[in-house]
Amino acid sequence: RKMSFPIIDLHCDLLCCVEADEKKLNFESSGTNCSVHQLRKGGVALQVFAVAAVTLPNSSLKGLRQIDLYQELLNKHKNQIASFRDFNLGSSKTHGILAIENASALIEEDEDLDLFFQRFEHALSHEEILYVSLTWNQENRFGGGNSSEVGLKKDGEEVLRFLSEKKTSIDLSHTSDRLAFDILNFIDKENLLIVPMASHSNCREIKNIKRNLPDDLLREVLRLKGVIGCNFVKRFVGESPYDFIRHFEHAIELGAGDQICLGADFYGGIDVPKHLIPEISYPIFQKDFSNSSCYPKFLGLLEKHFSKKQVEKIANINILTFLKNLKLF
Repeated sequence: RKMSFPIIDLHCDLLCCVEADEKKLNFESSGTNCSVHQLRKGGVALQVFAVAAVTLPNSSLKGLRQIDLYQELLNKHKNQIASFRDFNLGSSKTHGILAIENASALIEEDEDLDLFFQRFEHALSHEEILYVSLTWNQENRFGGGNSSEVGLKKDGEEVLRFLSEKKTSIDLSHTSDRLAFDILNFIDKENLLIVPMASHSNCREIKNIKRNLPDDLLREVLRLKGVIGCNFVKRFVGESPYDFIRHFEHAIELGAGDQICLGADFYGGIDVPKHLIPEISYPIFQKDFSNSSCYPKFLGLLEKHFSKKQVEKIANINILTFLKNLKLF
């Protein structure tokens, strides 16, 4: 028997996949692994759509185009996709909410920082923004990404102060360890109203890779009432379906039973340059859990190892609690 709880997922890359090749891809392209049809088939009630860009020249043009694409998604698929501002878990539609994956998606390296705040407000005029990640894998003007050892920079501090005013979460999934702890220390030192999260990261204790969280960082996110979204990328999970269970069990042992959730990171249809992710390998996802339609089967996997209540928490309750704490819902 497959469980059928509504799904809330903290991260997919549909917008940047379509933006990367608009001639080839659209919102219905199954190659994105998170198309409208796949989201609907998977029972996704709320999906976080990342506005994402690598820190390169014209990154902000890519980010701003993705914000426009999100509006197109709502307009073209209004019978299936709705704004978070109309969110109701019992609705038959999939609702969307935005996130900024890499602050470089809103600003160039050499632009005046005020433009970041203006463009954030522009994005906010389209949709609520659940979280911001300062970096992607590389270093930028805000701090160091996963592939660096750099910590928090002055521009990063200014963005954190701004996010505190906006009651927007900070995402630690793409930070260096040093940046993550610098962010947490800065939040503490300045008494900022920011709840940290890791929208699409797993446990480094189970799969030793920089994109996964070490236990001390995991504990800090949990202590500060943040959430951890399980990433489905095989390189971060492992080769076997049971590896998912190992990550969940480890997180729950650390106290994440009420804070562990889903952040699958589904994407596809674009070629990621090897120099950006040298360790990338294909296929990106395990065969049975390779796109947003897999969730009924995935809940069936979880049900074999966890109680019905724990599975429901992972599916949606833990994120609903988080959204209520942020006063978003």
